Amino acid sequence: MISYPKYLIFFCVLCPTLTVRRISLFDEFLNTLKLKQLSGTDDPECVSQYQLFYDNLLKNSTDKDNWALQMVDASAKPPAGILELNFIWMGNYDQCLKINSPTSKVKGKYCLATLFANSDDLNETEEELKTLRVYLESVKDGDLSSLLSSLFSIGLCVPDQCTDSFIQKVLKDVLTVSWNVTCQTKEQLDEPLDGGAIAVICFFVFFALLIALSTSYDLWAIHQNNQKSTSILKAFSLRINASALFKISENPGDLPCLHGLRFISMLWVILGHTFFAYCYGPVVNLPELFRFLYKETLGMIIVNIQFAVDTFFVISGMLTVLVSMRSLQKNKFSVWKFYLIRYLRLTPALIPVVLFAIFLTKYLGSGPFYPQINDAVAEPCRSNWWSVFYLQNYINNFDTCIPQMWYLDVDWQMHIISPLFLLFLPKRPKIGLLIMLIICVVSMGLSYYITWHYQLVTNFANFFGNTVDFYKRYYVKTHTRCSTWIIGGFLGYYLAKTEKRNYSIKLNKYVVAVSWLAAFAVLISCIFLGQDVLMDSQYHPYSNALYNTFARPAWALGICWVIYACCVGYGGIINLILSWPVFQVLNRFSYCMYILHVTLLFCITLILRVPRYFSIFNLIYSFWGIIAFSFFTSIIWILMFERPATTLERKLLR
Repeated sequence: MISYPKYLIFFCVLCPTLTVRRISLFDEFLNTLKLKQLSGTDDPECVSQYQLFYDNLLKNSTDKDNWALQMVDASAKPPAGILELNFIWMGNYDQCLKINSPTSKVKGKYCLATLFANSDDLNETEEELKTLRVYLESVKDGDLSSLLSSLFSIGLCVPDQCTDSFIQKVLKDVLTVSWNVTCQTKEQLDEPLDGGAIAVICFFVFFALLIALSTSYDLWAIHQNNQKSTSILKAFSLRINASALFKISENPGDLPCLHGLRFISMLWVILGHTFFAYCYGPVVNLPELFRFLYKETLGMIIVNIQFAVDTFFVISGMLTVLVSMRSLQKNKFSVWKFYLIRYLRLTPALIPVVLFAIFLTKYLGSGPFYPQINDAVAEPCRSNWWSVFYLQNYINNFDTCIPQMWYLDVDWQMHIISPLFLLFLPKRPKIGLLIMLIICVVSMGLSYYITWHYQLVTNFANFFGNTVDFYKRYYVKTHTRCSTWIIGGFLGYYLAKTEKRNYSIKLNKYVVAVSWLAAFAVLISCIFLGQDVLMDSQYHPYSNALYNTFARPAWALGICWVIYACCVGYGGIINLILSWPVFQVLNRFSYCMYILHVTLLFCITLILRVPRYFSIFNLIYSFWGIIAFSFFTSIIWILMFERPATTLERKLLR
C-alpha cells in the first residue's frame, strides 16, 4: 500500500499551487461513476445527475443557474496549515444546501466524509501517522485514537439523488480507504417536529401554565389581603420563587464558605469541559491545543478538573452527616424521608434535561457535524432513560445519558448506604466512625488493586494507555470514589459535635499557619505535579496505583482543612472570599448549571461551520460564553422545576 499520509500531505500542499486541466479531472471522476453504473451497482440517478453536473460546468455559465460551479465552490479545498494538522475541511455547508436548480431539478446535498485513525485500512501506515506528533516528544508507540480519533474530515457538495452509501463507495474506489459519510439535505432540516418533540414541548408549556396560574393566584391573594391563601397553590409562583432565588439571607446553621467553594468548583468543571469541547470539535491549530495541555503549567488546571468533583464529594459527605446528626439528636430522622427528600432534590430538574436531550436537541441547530448530536446526546438518553434511578455508573456506564451525571449516581448511592453508619453516630459514635473508616480504607484498597490489576492510567489526558478502561473501571465507580465522600463525612461529624459551642475552637497560631501551608502544598501539588507523566510511554503500575489510591483522599483532606478553618474562625481572607454573600445567590444555580452545561456545549460545538482557533484567550471567551448560556438557561430550570419541587417537598414531607 502507498505510504498514505506522506503522499496525501504532499498532494494537499502541492495541488493548490498547480494549474490543472479541469476537464481531465472531471472526466476521470465521471468515468468512475459510469463504471459503477455499468457494473450494475447503486444509484443510476446519481450518475445521471453527475452527467448534468458535468454538462453544466462545461458551459462556463455566468447566469444564475450555474449550480455545478456552486457545488464545486461549496465543496472543501485543501486549506492552509496542513502541517498544523488542519485536517477538518468543512466547505460551505449553507451554500451547498441553498443550491436548487429549477431547470435541471438538482438540489445540493452536503456530505461530510470522515477518515478515522483506527480504520483497518490504515494499519500499514501506523508508523507514518505517528510522525504527525512532531510537535510533541518523539514516540515509538501509543494509542493513536488518544490524539487523532478522526484524522480527516472533508465536506463535499453533491447532487441530492446521491446516497450516503454510494458516495462512500466512490471515495473507497478513488482513495482506497474507507470513509464514514454523513449527508444532509435542506428537506431534512425542514422536517416537522415528531410526536416526541411535540409531547416534550407540551410538557414545558404545561409547567409554564402552572407558573402563570400560580403567580396569578399569588397576586390575587396579595390584592385581596388573603392571609389564609393556600401556600401549596403558590409553589409555582414566579414572584415568590424569583425573589427567593436572588435573596441574600442569614440562615442559622448555614456554613457560608460552602457557597463559594461549591460554585467555584462548578466553574472549574465547566472550564475543563469547555476545553474538551475544543478537542471534540474542529480546530485549525491542534498542535497548539495539545502543547498547552502537555507542556504549559496552566494546562494542568484543565488536566486535573477531576479534583473539582472530589470537592463536591467532600461537601456532600460533610453536609449529609452534619444535617443528619442534627435530625438524629432531635429524634426527627426518618430513613425513608431521608431517601425520598434526596431523590426529590436531584430528580425534578434532571428529568426535563433528559427529555430535552432525547427529543429537542436535534431541532436546535444544524451544521456539518450536527448529525452527531444524536449519537452524542439523544441516543444515549433514549437507550438509558432509566438513568434517573442513578445506577448508570454500574450499568452501561460508557454510553451515559448526560455524561457528567455519574457524579449524581455516586452521590445517590452513598446516600443509600449512609444510614449504615449515620444511625450509630449520635449514641454509639465509635461503631459509626469505625464503619466509615472501614468503607474509606476498603475504597482506597480497591482503588489500588483495580489500578494495578487492569494497568489503568491516572488521568484522561494521559497520552498513552486505555482511558476508556480508566473511566469504566475506576473513575465513575462508587467503590473507588467514595473515600473523599467519607472523609467529608468525618468532618461533618466533628462539626456536628462542636457546633453547640459555636465552633469556638482555640488553636495555636503556629498550628494554624502550618496547617494552612500543608493544605496549600497538598492542593497545589495535586493540581500541578505530574505533567511529565502524561507523556511517559512507559507504564508504571505501582506509582499509578499509589496515585489513584492517595491523590483524591489527600485532596479531600486539604479541602476539609479549608472548610474547617473557615467555620471555626481561622479562614482569614480565604473565608472572606468564599463567604462573599453573592456566592450564596450564585450557588443556587450550581446544580442546574452542572446538569445543563454539557448538553449545551455539545450543541454549541456541533453547530460550528468553520474550525476554531485555539488560544487561552479564546478558551476563556468560550468559557464565559457557556457560563452565561448555562446561567440563563438554569434560571428557567430553577423557576420551572427545581424551586417548585423543593417548595412542595418542604410543605408535604417536613
